[in-house]
Amino acid sequence: MRRVVIYSISFIFIIVTFLFPFTQISDFGQFWRASSDLSQYIKGGALIFLYALFSLISFPPFLAALLVNLASYFLLAWSFPSGRIASIILLFIGLSWAAWAPIINSDLPSAALIVAGTILLLRDKYILTGILLACGLSMRMQSLLVAVFVLIVLFVVSFRFTIPRRALLVLALAIAVGWGIDAGLKIPSIQQDEIAKSQRVPLYAGLIATEPGPKCGEITPYAKEIMLSQQRQPLASVLDVPPNLPELLMCKWSKMILYGASGSLWLQYTRNDRLLTVIFYVETFAVNALKITCLALLFLYRKSKITWLALLIVIGYLGLHTVFEIQPRYLIPPIALSLTLCLNTFTDKRIPLG
Repeated sequence: MRRVVIYSISFIFIIVTFLFPFTQISDFGQFWRASSDLSQYIKGGALIFLYALFSLISFPPFLAALLVNLASYFLLAWSFPSGRIASIILLFIGLSWAAWAPIINSDLPSAALIVAGTILLLRDKYILTGILLACGLSMRMQSLLVAVFVLIVLFVVSFRFTIPRRALLVLALAIAVGWGIDAGLKIPSIQQDEIAKSQRVPLYAGLIATEPGPKCGEITPYAKEIMLSQQRQPLASVLDVPPNLPELLMCKWSKMILYGASGSLWLQYTRNDRLLTVIFYVETFAVNALKITCLALLFLYRKSKITWLALLIVIGYLGLHTVFEIQPRYLIPPIALSLTLCLNTFTDKRIPLG
């Protein structure tokens, strides 16, 4: 069944790519430009290296995206255990990822690398773990911040519970190298103003210049306007607790819980027809099914220390996005990682249950 799922999802990825040959816009276009000219780098980390060869040979961007995203899915599938339930979950992940097939994004490769690195870390494969985690964390600073949070919590509880210090050291080194990759790529960039904006916008959209309502936590023209007007001011001088913070947090949390489709929302810039509507509903159904499955597994396997690690990661992502901008695709890494950890906990004897 596992092979059938992987072959089927691969076929769906290919079909979506050729039906929606996406023109890379927004951050996705920036990733492609930076892959051929580091002076255009803003963010993306090791993702830029993945696309450098494709850019060098003038490969069509949407086809390059297909190959990288397919490879990401294969890597995630490798991290999954065998079994019928795992295969079904792998199918739903593939359906939730399919709309991203022709889009140069950092979410799928980052999620796959972090998942594979975490599984190898639990199996004491430290060298390969460090490489995969460093590359995955460099692609998304949100994931890197969550990793810092997880590292701090694990270090604190290591004084009471048995946690290999070598594993903590590898995670710390991966975080440092991941940050170093991103910081190093910013040095030759001529887009320093855009880099500064990209670092501030998520905070303005998520906390400083947002309010409860349909657009809470999202990047809006108002958030951009306020950010630009205060761009030269120190962040500490403009950071303040909103008076309606409880209502704002409830609004953002409810949106994160209810979020469904993400990739199909971008495909509408290529074509908008009934086929896209079908893809939208399939993606929405798959994402919601994965969220319900994730919560169920966290509850069923709640006595395992590895499940508590998965819960810690989910809490880290949710906590991060109570402050920063929220988007549906930001849920891709925590869902994939928590599902993989829960499934591997009770099927892989090389992972300590604790």
